[in-house]
Amino acid sequence: ASAVKPEYVEATLAFYKGQIDFTEFSSRTPVKVTEFLREDFRQSGCACESPYWKVLESSCAYRWKCKTPLRNYWGGVDEVTPTCIAQLPEHTQALLGGASVKTVFAGDLADHRAIFVYGLLDQKPWFDSLLRDVA
Repeated sequence: ASAVKPEYVEATLAFYKGQIDFTEFSSRTPVKVTEFLREDFRQSGCACESPYWKVLESSCAYRWKCKTPLRNYWGGVDEVTPTCIAQLPEHTQALLGGASVKTVFAGDLADHRAIFVYGLLDQKPWFDSLLRDVA
């Protein structure tokens, strides 16, 4: 069964297939996840009853501790990743005592695609600096 409430399945599939952009998707769906997901699906997460929650629990993805430095990028008009999510790995790794994580701001006008390009351009100098630090 779908985790998404029936009234939002059509918009969700259209977004997944790239038939609509995030602006259109967000205009057709609620902002709050609790209004977007079915109640029974959300409740099944409490006891890890469904296959989805079992896989999530077994992967422990939200508890991973980074062993290598990481850079995470975000921008002022990112239509996919909210600022709080972009900054989450930095805060999480600081709490877990993981490797250095830096959240890099790509600019006030950077949307999701511009952030990707910014990250590509930033990676080479950053990787080179890591090599210098090791040598």
